[in-house]
Amino acid sequence: MFATAVLTLAILVMAVFAWRTAKATLKASEEASHAAAVSAKAAQEANEQARLDSIAQTRPYVFVEVKPGLAAVGTWDLRVTNNGQSPARDSFSSTTRGRRNSMT
Repeated sequence: MFATAVLTLAILVMAVFAWRTAKATLKASEEASHAAAVSAKAAQEANEQARLDSIAQTRPYVFVEVKPGLAAVGTWDLRVTNNGQSPARDSFSSTTRGRRNSMT
């Protein structure tokens, strides 16, 4: 009878140790899952930023400058340049004739 009680107590002590180990393993697994989720979100954000950076780097940058004309005095030339890494497509220009303000 005494041997049964000692054996039962030993099994109980081993069960407590097993429970503690399982609890610590579960906590570590939950922390690892959380860290993996945070890492995955950061990777998605980095990929999105890289995509936006790629779009910004390869887009066309078109500049228009008004310069004094070479044809005659009082004429103006428009200089249009594309400084982007890709060609500007579907571009158009229009002009409107403005009024000249005079101080009389």
